[in-house]
Amino acid sequence: MDPVPFPDQPRRPYTLPEIEQYPDDRRGVYGLFDDAGCVFIGKGRIRERLLAHLKGGVTETERCVRAHPPAYWLVEETEDFVVRHMGLVVEYDPRCR
Repeated sequence: MDPVPFPDQPRRPYTLPEIEQYPDDRRGVYGLFDDAGCVFIGKGRIRERLLAHLKGGVTETERCVRAHPPAYWLVEETEDFVVRHMGLVVEYDPRCR
């Protein structure tokens, strides 16, 4: 599988108001980034997953994301999010898995 980056798009600030305005029913993949690069690549219901990361939690991934606070996020809506997720992980090599 050849890695392919996220489509060209504006960076969305990693803030509660920005995430809350994203439609609740959209599925796909998303990436959390800081100035140093990719923090995390996720998949599923985009808004639901982003809110979980932002609000924090107890999983190893959520602790890692809190330790490397994202500045912005990118998104790609797709029903084939499991396969697309694997390609983005290869492309960006996120710090948190």
